[in-house]
Amino acid sequence: MGLARLLAERMSQTDGPLLETAALDELLRWASWQPDPPALHFYRTHAGREAV
Repeated sequence: MGLARLLAERMSQTDGPLLETAALDELLRWASWQPDPPALHFYRTHAGREAV
């Protein structure tokens, strides 16, 4: 979805964060159904910014 839109030059500045939020929501939903749910993490730089 995101890659196809990017390649077709139809992706706006807000699409990336929306897609990221949707993917995270699905991961959290999936993890909540697991008998031993995994811990989900993301990386930050030393300055505290989210790593891309």
